[in-house]
Amino acid sequence: MIGFFAGGKLKKIDVTGGPPQTVCDAINGRGGTWNRDDVIIFAPNLSGPLHRVSAAGGTSTPVTKVDSTSFSHRWPYFLPDGHHFLYRGTLPAANENNGIYVGSLESTEQRLIMRKNASVAFASGLLLFARDTTLMAQSFDENNFGLKGEPFPIAQQLQLDPTGGRAIFSVSDNGILALQSGIMRGNGQLIWFDRNGKQISDIGESGFYGQPRLSNDNQKIATSIFEPQLASSDIWIYELARNVPTRFTFDPNFDGDPLWSADGKQIVFGSERV
Repeated sequence: MIGFFAGGKLKKIDVTGGPPQTVCDAINGRGGTWNRDDVIIFAPNLSGPLHRVSAAGGTSTPVTKVDSTSFSHRWPYFLPDGHHFLYRGTLPAANENNGIYVGSLESTEQRLIMRKNASVAFASGLLLFARDTTLMAQSFDENNFGLKGEPFPIAQQLQLDPTGGRAIFSVSDNGILALQSGIMRGNGQLIWFDRNGKQISDIGESGFYGQPRLSNDNQKIATSIFEPQLASSDIWIYELARNVPTRFTFDPNFDGDPLWSADGKQIVFGSERV
């Protein structure tokens, strides 16, 4: 079976095909992991604790606990024993408690093992994590959950997922690594088209744009722009007459989904701020 998020649900589908089956609710999934006992741990939303659920389906329950030191738990990864798992714990802004944690199915206790806000995986005695655009590895004792030695690079120019800041790599239990590499460039361009579908002109440079909104007077566009190095997005405003962008938000959290007021004097937007 393959697990995936779609339509506000955690779903599964047989690798040979057939219709997908709903496992449980997951409003805005941020990663999951599946052990050999058919227990799935996943992040059902942008913030909050990790949840657990049987692969057969049902209501999920929290398996980690968030507080003032851990606003969001994401991207879990089961260790070989099938009971302990790694995950990323973050606050909305830079904080000394942001890092990689280990949790357990048996309790909500959590242990910080690395002060690094990064995606994580484990194979062949090595903890794998991203440092900027470099994939790093460090020896890790899966029984005592301790790091050993010094980290070392194993791949350069690792790409990041522009929607969630997650490094794009995966590793199998026997140490086979798959990753996406290459210099990260803007994956989108704002473009004017006429009503006949003919391209008229570009707006700004290429970038990681999201949810562009045209003001009612057709003079400005508000859009979110993701910044890979910060793993976050902000709202920018383009004055179309000059094709010049102006940054509108400066918070380190995700800001997006801008919406103009009718008079064009205010913008409402979504944010992960607390």
